[in-house]
Amino acid sequence: MTVTKGIESMSRTSYNVWCKGEFFDYPITQTVLSNIANLTGISDRNLEHLQLLRYEEGQFYKQHHDYIEIDRDRPIGARILTAYLYLNNVDAGGGTRFPNLRTANNTGLTVMPKRGRLLLWPSVKNDTIGRFTRRSR
Repeated sequence: MTVTKGIESMSRTSYNVWCKGEFFDYPITQTVLSNIANLTGISDRNLEHLQLLRYEEGQFYKQHHDYIEIDRDRPIGARILTAYLYLNNVDAGGGTRFPNLRTANNTGLTVMPKRGRLLLWPSVKNDTIGRFTRRSR
């Protein structure tokens, strides 16, 4: 497990840990990766390490996109999908917001955390995996 300490960000105040090394081999890690691979049809060899995020009251991750431009030319390529698995419920706030996805009331879409819920969204256009889609910002 990799813990990044001492790095401050103006866009992200959550705590995060990557499941690498011995934690990658934990049965729960492998089960989650296997389930995501089965759901998406993408081999678990092509999945990134799991990243655990923890938000305390008042913490945030400002609007961003999960497509990482510089990864486009790497052998593994750019991130094409993001999967969020919510580990707990929250009483208020904490939603994952997609302001460019229009709903009936034209306010964008916010998905609220619910334990066990998986949120899966694309970072790229279906017809051009080298270009990100603004809808999933």
